[in-house]
Amino acid sequence: MVDNISRNFSQNFIQDDNGDLSIGRLTGIPNINSPQPPGDISTWFLGTRAENGAEFKELIAKAVDHIIQYRQEYLAGDPETITPEVKASPEYQAGMSALRDAYDKLLEYLREYATPYFSMRYQGHVLWDTTLPAMLGYFATMLHNPNQLTIQMSTATTLLELQVGQDLCAMVGFPSNNQI
Repeated sequence: MVDNISRNFSQNFIQDDNGDLSIGRLTGIPNINSPQPPGDISTWFLGTRAENGAEFKELIAKAVDHIIQYRQEYLAGDPETITPEVKASPEYQAGMSALRDAYDKLLEYLREYATPYFSMRYQGHVLWDTTLPAMLGYFATMLHNPNQLTIQMSTATTLLELQVGQDLCAMVGFPSNNQI
């Protein structure tokens, strides 16, 4: 598959009737540069008071459920490495306790010292809230370890990244010939 992707970089994205893209023999690539979603721009943000918090939490949980299911179903006959016996060991319990403590400290530190970029008071600093699509896309993709250094390590995400690159080029006025 990697060789097919490398060979097809010079070809155009083609959109099918379902809205998915293909490039050469690679098909079913989601079109992440679809038109602006209908509705109010407030659907794009978590909100200064986390007004879209329940929706954000639901979609983040969906990404977590997805990665868990993906790992459980991938080559289901392979053995587990973290067995119930490992989880019952004192070393594992101590390690998880230390992880939870460190994570709690990180979250508290971020609450105390992170810049509240989401506040209306920071709009004048050429910085404001990150969009929900950006945060959700980053989170879901991060769970799949998208190593963008080489196509061999990011066979799914490189094709999405190329779409983003095309979108950024269009945003700043570079001509588009829809080629990768």
